[in-house]
Amino acid sequence: MATQQPLVVVTGSAGYLGSTLVERLLSDYRVVGLDRKRHEPQPPAADFVQCDLTNADSVELALQTI
Repeated sequence: MATQQPLVVVTGSAGYLGSTLVERLLSDYRVVGLDRKRHEPQPPAADFVQCDLTNADSVELALQTI
């Protein structure tokens, strides 16, 4: 039986710190990055959901997607 990795959501995943954090966590966690734009290049094992944290509807939609 396969064990699922714990989920980590990283806000600001397209920024310098956020993108570095995403890369570091990928070996032990399922990572979903949230940001207004995708970091390029996006690590292949990371998921990305576009989200504007200043907009409640955007946050709600992002969380429903996750």
